[in-house]
Amino acid sequence: MTNSTDPPSGYWEEDELDNPLGCAGWVFNCLTNEITVSCTVETADGEDAPWFDIRDCIESAVLLETVPSIPDCAFNGFDKLASVQISRSVASIGDEAFANCYKLRSLDIPDSVESIRGRAFSKCKFASIKIPRSVTSFKGNPFFGCLNLKAIDLSENPNFVFVNGVLMNKDKTRIISCSPESQVPVPFQAQ
Repeated sequence: MTNSTDPPSGYWEEDELDNPLGCAGWVFNCLTNEITVSCTVETADGEDAPWFDIRDCIESAVLLETVPSIPDCAFNGFDKLASVQISRSVASIGDEAFANCYKLRSLDIPDSVESIRGRAFSKCKFASIKIPRSVTSFKGNPFFGCLNLKAIDLSENPNFVFVNGVLMNKDKTRIISCSPESQVPVPFQAQ
């Protein structure tokens, strides 16, 4: 028989001992400097993510299976963020979601993501990245300022091509992103 003053197993106070900062939608573990996000957190335009005040502590992020999308600016400016695990439940990555994450050098985009918005990875230090077959749209240039980006693997994605440092739609009628050393011919227009 248990004492009636003992909290039930899994009670929030027990979890708080291991995870002293967070709320129902996210938890930060200060021992590992890892944030675990369990749902999409909605923010108003211009409003920071609720974990923004601890951005200087966060080194890794785990987005659980209950997260359907990564909102705009979710991790923008997180200088120490070096590792991100995105679950297969995520269907979209928002504007500037990981912009200015200077230590983020690699990222596995799961084959559930359909849309990647503008500047999603702006100024990240990727040398290469793989775009899965599930991605069907880019809204703007997700790789703006990614000076180290030399290769985009589209081997499983029929919707886009990457030629001479230029990411384009499959018909080559729309440029999505250019690496700094790419040479894009600009057609001459007579006036």
